[in-house]
Amino acid sequence: MKRFLLISVVALLAAVGCVDTEESLDIVRGRKIDSFTAKIVNDNSRTFSILGADGDLNIYWHSSDCLAVTDGESLAKFNLDSGESSDVATFVVADESKGVTFGESKPLYGVYPYSAAMFSNSSAGATLPSLGHQDTPWDDTRTTSDSFEGILRVNIPTAQRYSGIVGQSDVDRNIMIGTTSDNGQSFDFKMLGSVARFNIKVADNEKILSVTMSAEHDKLSGVATVDVNSLAIATASQSAVSVNYQNPEMGSSTDGWALVAPVAWTAAEGKVFYIIKTDRGSYTFCKRPTKNFEAGYIYTLNLDVTKFTKVNTYGQLEDGCYVAESNLVAKFIRATDSTGVIGWTITPSNIPYINQVRPSESANYSVDITKVYKVALYRDAACTDLIVSVSDIKDDKLNGGSVFTSVITPPRFIFTGLAPSTKYYAKVWDTTDGYESNVVEFTTAATVVDPSKVVASNAKAGDLILFENFASLVYAGDMSSYAAGVSRTDRNKLTEIAPLKGEIVSSSTGFYAAPSSTEIGLFNTMKNLVDDYGFTKWGWIGGKSDATGGSVCARTGYLKIGTTANCSHVCTPALTAIPQGKIATLRVVFKAIPYGSASSYAVSESERLMSVRALAKPSLASDYRMNYQGVVSEHKFELTSKEIWDWREYTVTLTDVPSGASISLGGGAAPTATSRILLDDVRIYVDKLEDAPAADVVSGYLKYEDGTPAVGVSVSDGFEVTQTDAEGKYSLTVRQDTYYIYYTVPADCQVPINSYGQPAFFEKYLESRTTYNFTLKKLPNGKESKFALFCLADPQCRNSSHRSRFTKECVPDLKAHVASKGVPCYGVTLGDVAYSEGNQNCDAQMPYMRDHMAKSNVGMPIFQTMGNHDYSFFSSSKPISADVTSSTYNMKAQRVFESVFGPIDYSWDRGDVHIVCMRNMQWTSNADAAKYTMCFTDEQYNWLRQDLQYVPKDKMVIFCVHIPLLNSTNKNVQNVITLLKQFKEAHIMSGHTHYSRNEPTRSGGIFEHVHAAVCGNWWWSRVNGDGAPNGYGVYDIDGNTITNWYYKGVNAGMNDRDYQMRLYRGNLKCGGEHEKFELQFGDNVLLANVFNADNKWTVKVYEDDVYSGTMTMIPNNKTSPSAGNPTKPSTSSSQDWWAIGYHIGVVGRGYVGGGRANYLSNCFHIYKYTLKNKNAKIRVEATDRFGRTYSSTEIIGDYDYSLMTR
Repeated sequence: MKRFLLISVVALLAAVGCVDTEESLDIVRGRKIDSFTAKIVNDNSRTFSILGADGDLNIYWHSSDCLAVTDGESLAKFNLDSGESSDVATFVVADESKGVTFGESKPLYGVYPYSAAMFSNSSAGATLPSLGHQDTPWDDTRTTSDSFEGILRVNIPTAQRYSGIVGQSDVDRNIMIGTTSDNGQSFDFKMLGSVARFNIKVADNEKILSVTMSAEHDKLSGVATVDVNSLAIATASQSAVSVNYQNPEMGSSTDGWALVAPVAWTAAEGKVFYIIKTDRGSYTFCKRPTKNFEAGYIYTLNLDVTKFTKVNTYGQLEDGCYVAESNLVAKFIRATDSTGVIGWTITPSNIPYINQVRPSESANYSVDITKVYKVALYRDAACTDLIVSVSDIKDDKLNGGSVFTSVITPPRFIFTGLAPSTKYYAKVWDTTDGYESNVVEFTTAATVVDPSKVVASNAKAGDLILFENFASLVYAGDMSSYAAGVSRTDRNKLTEIAPLKGEIVSSSTGFYAAPSSTEIGLFNTMKNLVDDYGFTKWGWIGGKSDATGGSVCARTGYLKIGTTANCSHVCTPALTAIPQGKIATLRVVFKAIPYGSASSYAVSESERLMSVRALAKPSLASDYRMNYQGVVSEHKFELTSKEIWDWREYTVTLTDVPSGASISLGGGAAPTATSRILLDDVRIYVDKLEDAPAADVVSGYLKYEDGTPAVGVSVSDGFEVTQTDAEGKYSLTVRQDTYYIYYTVPADCQVPINSYGQPAFFEKYLESRTTYNFTLKKLPNGKESKFALFCLADPQCRNSSHRSRFTKECVPDLKAHVASKGVPCYGVTLGDVAYSEGNQNCDAQMPYMRDHMAKSNVGMPIFQTMGNHDYSFFSSSKPISADVTSSTYNMKAQRVFESVFGPIDYSWDRGDVHIVCMRNMQWTSNADAAKYTMCFTDEQYNWLRQDLQYVPKDKMVIFCVHIPLLNSTNKNVQNVITLLKQFKEAHIMSGHTHYSRNEPTRSGGIFEHVHAAVCGNWWWSRVNGDGAPNGYGVYDIDGNTITNWYYKGVNAGMNDRDYQMRLYRGNLKCGGEHEKFELQFGDNVLLANVFNADNKWTVKVYEDDVYSGTMTMIPNNKTSPSAGNPTKPSTSSSQDWWAIGYHIGVVGRGYVGGGRANYLSNCFHIYKYTLKNKNAKIRVEATDRFGRTYSSTEIIGDYDYSLMTR
């Protein structure tokens, strides 16, 4: 029968305590032991110990001690019963071992602690439960015997622990063997090992974490052979033992203990090392003990940096010396063809993370960033051939604050201006504490292309015509690898690049360590270095009106394009390699990342859109701003990187690019949006060359998204209209005044929306560009059978105050009403979007108004019509005149509006409706914008005739203009009306008058809707001059007819869909401090202003809920009474004197600024009725032409203007 006995010590026990077993050995042997006394023979062994003054350990039994007794086959557990804190104690058998018996003739051994003993009998099949410790088998190959043959093995752990709490039994490595001479009535215990005590002294600011004792030719730990006859360890197996400090101590420790095998140090030779790990690094001491280690004794080993001699290398280590090694570990992170990034830490737990490009949230550099550092770059591994070093890296000497942060931007540095495919060596020093890192080796990347392959002239297909890797940009921080760099405090004054070489000290004058967030305006701050950088032929385009050369920023080996609210582009030099007379298809390849905050990982989701454009006829201004004639070709797409370190390569194809064009790269959002891009490694290839077509002919294709041709779609330049053929192709002959190439949006296609949120069915015409292709996207369910058209007349915003009211009053109401309709909705303005007048130039308001009416703001696309206040500003001091783009000053007058809002004369289809928008005024003076006439030019009429010839006559036409066509005898106005009469139904939508009117034209049969203004009486109140609320018209369309129309106010108290009238008494008193008015109809007359009424409305009066009669519309009669006290208007007047009274009497129009007559507004929808009982309860019901009835009982009281302030 083969037997095994294991006696082991486990270093990680919390205390020497009893370990329960769930079953006992049920082998009956005949000899039972119920209790015994246990004596510690030598006072240098221990279970519980207190350090004595002489360095010895005073050993006592502990209350929780447990012992094992075994005869090599059976094993029983015994608990301490009495004798705590004494060297003699009584142990009694544990309950679970009361049935254990031992062989009569077997020698017995006590094993301390019980948790160190394990026994199995393979023949009996009985097994003591596992105690959870590593087994070290007793390698006994003897046959069955009733006695030990003198060999045991114990395990002295190579990894032990120390709590540092005096009196705590944490030296579980103490192992004792007990023998009995009285058949188990008492046992004498003897300690097998020695105790090494480490008395350590290092730097005061370092935490001692562990100590390892290692001998070159001696064994200290591991599995050890025990001679049971002498009860001594014969040999151990491992040359080292380590102690981990559970409660690390600062600077020094006098009580670190390790159980080791006894060693006869004087009997052999060889070095002994002591490796002390701290939170800052490590110390390796060399000293061989001069006194032999005997079992049961403690030996103090003094390891004091003040008593040993420091040497620099391990090869110099001799007795009495030590080497200090920092935890300052540096690693390579990333390299490009011109830069290399390294990172470092003094915190051991950070080491696994420092080479990750994305700083790990698991790391914490709060200690690291309190130190001052130096970095250096060398050409050789021995670090003797210095390229550059930068010292005193901690604080931002220019802006204040720290260069690094504890998580997002940890200690890192980017070396710039490096050569591609070259090996470099870097090191870091912690100059606060005098530590030096390892050497970091890295190799820069190869350039993505060979720069020598760039072709400068007469390029052919396949040629590379531009390459730029921005390697010359050496100053700034690197946000894409979260690394600090170097910049100059005087960078705006430099006239040549101060080279990064030799020893550089970061300071507040000259070079300084720049945080990763540092970026520098390339064409403003660094404008004097543009020539050194090699960018004198590059340029920039800003988005906002006051943009500067800082719209493009220098980074370390790459660019950042755009700033907050300034969507910008960088522009390449003119591509003169494209031969004259040719147009090229270019392949533009580059690396990019959407911008993200320097204090976070993620990119900004709203900044993914990028635009790459070919610019015709570029020219550089003195500040490197790029001017150009127009965009030849453009490609927009979204960048896909998830985080700001994630550089990705993109390829874009641009077509029809002429010789001398510039390629611009930047944000794809609106000019004043925040849309920033990081850019690197730009390459431009010629894929194809073609002969440039004739300059006055343009052509192209209209195709659906799936590539199929869009057949029969009208395309125009504003003068000629043609349609696409079976292949979707068209061609047009353009002229001097051509500004856009555009198409009529088909009824079964979506209205395309651009980055401004406006309909985008047009492209800017360029003389250098001859091809204009369009892609159409079909509506998912085909042509819409029903939709709603919103007509907005005269927003007329002159300044930010006006725009504020527009955005707070009109825009939210529009969006809410659109959402309530339940059908597709589309909007159209009817002119006077802005309000230039006299010397008031409102050109700058137009882009704002475009943005306010973006689809995202109002819930629908809004098309635009030009009004008489929307001109390109001119005045007596600034006359307007023709130029190379405009054959007449009248043509020039529309260019600003046109550039912001799109084509002037155009059409679009929805459902079975063809909608046309046209300018209908011409100025008669180039110096006085107040001099104009309502008309259409011959060119406009011819354009409309061509446009309408492609429209089936069973369609409805809606014709949108600014000035009403009513009463006009202009020849081309009448010609236009004649064209409209060809169709089943036609409606004219106009504004201009700031009052509401619905009626047929003089030519008969065509309905014209004159809309009250969104701005009311030029934003002086909440109503128009005729009393209609500030608002807009809504038209419900089904097929080729309007099934309902109504007017909708936007202000509180007047914004309900059913608010369609206002009631007054015939003796109403109104006005205010400037002028008062009193109506003369009498108090028995009731007046009703029915804002959107026409000749098909009926307005009924009920007195005390009984029908009394029908009101009569007062024929239109505008009177101009002189001011009185009060002013008493004639009873023949059809005007709304409550509204007039507010504008003149309360606001003071005509008294403040003059022009009283301008506010004596016309009104076409006042009704009157003489009451039978003036004291009756009154209700008025107005029924429109579609049968919808509106009711009102509220009669405005004297001087009641509460509606103006709700």
